[in-house]
Amino acid sequence: MSAHAGFEIIAAGQLTTRLRTFSNNVSTVRLLPASDGRMQKGSKLTVVESSASAWEAYKQKRYKEALPLLASLADQGDVDALQAVAWINETGVSGERDLEFAKLCYRRAADLGSLDALYRLGRLLRKSNNVKEALLAFECGAELGHLPCISAFGMLMIRNSKSAEETEIGMRWLNDAADRGHFYARSKLVFLKLEDLKKEESPRISYAFRLIANLIAIKIEIYAERKRNKYSDKVL
Repeated sequence: MSAHAGFEIIAAGQLTTRLRTFSNNVSTVRLLPASDGRMQKGSKLTVVESSASAWEAYKQKRYKEALPLLASLADQGDVDALQAVAWINETGVSGERDLEFAKLCYRRAADLGSLDALYRLGRLLRKSNNVKEALLAFECGAELGHLPCISAFGMLMIRNSKSAEETEIGMRWLNDAADRGHFYARSKLVFLKLEDLKKEESPRISYAFRLIANLIAIKIEIYAERKRNKYSDKVL
């Protein structure tokens, strides 16, 4: 049994993971603002703002105002507020960007049970070229049935495969995500078929056209799904 990056992996022939407490520091870190409104660890809040005020400011994109209010909620273990604080720090929409702090907030939200936070943590780790930890985050979410994690884990396994066995594992997860209706997993599988087609000495033109038509149809479906629900698991 080994632990890495806040996730415990139970090696028993099968990929089995579960969430665990990341560390005492992550569990107890304070997410409150200093007097200048910046997010800092160890600072104290004198006035607890209402949840309604925090989310109203957030919805209206007044992120600089929302940040300290959301931080007070996050410090009380509000998972949605934790993810909002993480996103604000990840994107820098309040004027300052802090990717390490965003990762910390996503980790804490994941530790409190948010699979969406686990996916966003994995995505941020992948963007930071920390493939090993990104795989662990996605793997954990995939084992817990989170559709975007299933797709992301399969794709990342295939992209970084060092053996036929790893490619096969990635394909299994990617097919599982596609079977569950994940649009990007379906799209990726079509791309892989096109890549295989390019390697043929005499590529089948009619088959290639069918694959391209399939890709166009999936893109239309993605657009429709996003119009219906931009937060749908099928388009993350």
